[in-house]
Amino acid sequence: MPSAANSTKDLRGPVYVHPGTPPQLARLVAVHETVEGILESKGMPYPQAHEIATQAEKAAVERA
Repeated sequence: MPSAANSTKDLRGPVYVHPGTPPQLARLVAVHETVEGILESKGMPYPQAHEIATQAEKAAVERA
C-alpha cells in the first residue's frame, strides 16, 4: 500500500503528504511525520519513533 505521507531523516528535510489529503488532515499527518523523522534522525528505531509520533499526532487531533 502506498504511503500517504513520509519524512526524511534529515532534520531540515521535507515532509511529504499526498496532495489529495484534505488540508486539515494533512497538518495532523505532518505532525506525525515530523516527530517521527526527528526521532529517527537522532538514532531512535522506527517502531519506537512511530509510537511516540502516533501519540503526538493523537494529541494534535485532540487539540484540533
